[in-house]
Amino acid sequence: VCSSDLNTHVGLGLALNAKGEADEAIDSCNRAIALSAGNANAHFVLGDALLGKSRTDEAIASYLQAVAIDPNHVPAHANLGFALGAKGDVEKAIDHCRKALALAPRDIDANYWLGVALLRKGTDEGRDINEVIREAGKHIELAGILDRQRTDVLLQKSVNLKNKTIGIVHEVGSKGLELGGKLDKLTPAIVYHVKLTAGKTYVIDMISPNPKALDRKSVV
Repeated sequence: VCSSDLNTHVGLGLALNAKGEADEAIDSCNRAIALSAGNANAHFVLGDALLGKSRTDEAIASYLQAVAIDPNHVPAHANLGFALGAKGDVEKAIDHCRKALALAPRDIDANYWLGVALLRKGTDEGRDINEVIREAGKHIELAGILDRQRTDVLLQKSVNLKNKTIGIVHEVGSKGLELGGKLDKLTPAIVYHVKLTAGKTYVIDMISPNPKALDRKSVV
C-alpha cells in the first residue's frame, strides 16, 4: 500500500469533516481503511465524521478500533470519553479519559470530558457531593486554562442549546438532593444548581479554582 495515498485519504477526510462535509469525509476514510485497515488515524477520523452525523454507536466502534490498533491514541480515548458519556456509559467514559490523561495529562478534551463524566456519574459508591464537584471542577478548569477557546467549543457540544441545560440530574440520598447543570448566561462557564427538597437552591460555580456556593441572582 502506498503510504502517500493512505495519508491523502485520511487528510482529506479530516479536512472535509472540518468543513462540515461529513458524508464525503466518511467516504474518504473508508477508502483509507480499504487500503490499510490497521491505520488508527483513519478509524479515528472516521469516528469523528460519524459523530458529526449523530451516528454515535458507529463512532464509538470506530474509536474503539483506533485504540485497539494504537492503545496510546490520546484523541481517540478522549473522544470515547465524550461519545460514551453521551450514551450514558459514564464508567467507560471515565476510564477512557483517564487513559488519555495518563498519556497526556494536559490534554484539553480528556480533561473536559472527564469532568463532565464525573458529574454525570454523581455520587455513586457513596462519594460526597463536594468531593465529586471538586474533582470534576479541577479538570474542567484546567481545560479552560490550557485553551479557553477550545473549551468553549467543547462546552457547546455538552450543552443542549435549545433549553440551555445540561442533561445531568441526580437524586442523592434520602434528602432528595438534585444536581442539575445550566449554562451561565453571562459567561461560557458551567454552573451547577443544587436544589434541596426544602425548596432552597444553591448555585455552585464549576469554573473557579475552589467551587463554592454563589448568590443565585448572580448567575440566573
